[in-house]
Amino acid sequence: MPGPCPPRRSIGPFLAFEGLDGSGKTTQAGLLLGALRSPGQRPLLLREPSDGPAGRHIRELALGRRPPLDPAREMALFLEDRAWDVENNILPALRAGRAVIIDRYILSNAAYQGARGPLSPEAVLEANLGFPMPDLTFLLEAGLATCLGRIAARGQRDPNFENEDFLGRVQAVYDRLEVPGLVRLAAAGPKDGIHRRILSAVGRLDPSLVPDPSPATPG
Repeated sequence: MPGPCPPRRSIGPFLAFEGLDGSGKTTQAGLLLGALRSPGQRPLLLREPSDGPAGRHIRELALGRRPPLDPAREMALFLEDRAWDVENNILPALRAGRAVIIDRYILSNAAYQGARGPLSPEAVLEANLGFPMPDLTFLLEAGLATCLGRIAARGQRDPNFENEDFLGRVQAVYDRLEVPGLVRLAAAGPKDGIHRRILSAVGRLDPSLVPDPSPATPG
């Protein structure tokens, strides 16, 4: 006979997805959102850069609609965007007991801005120490060749950031990053198998989030 349900968390869980462009993190974040949709949970799915003023500025920079910034100013813009996102989206949802799922967060800054330089990944992490850290960060490791193939298949490629040389340097940073709650997942296989492993990890964090978590299976 099953035991009593564990108590609900008073503060919602914070779950982040990280990885190279083409690693499948956006797909997996969406799958997790669907899996956690149950009465009273109302999870929130976010992405960074956010839809706030600084986040929109960053997106326009990426699209070439604004003149480029020096790395220090660009990093300041990311921090400004994160502060806005934490204050307006992340903390209010967590305090309401909602699960927050975010597609890119602090580790993306450390990997991408750290790979670009001159700031080191460690300096980027230090600059973000005042922000809440996720309970779990899923780092999807699909491999550089797989990610480049997926980027090519979707027909939209940013030559400045989605090229083999730069993404190889980003991957090298991700490979050495270690933070509490980091879950590295092989992500070149079928998405359903990856999703089951994610659900299993979330279920271990808080069984009430996944009413009937499927066992992790190779995929």
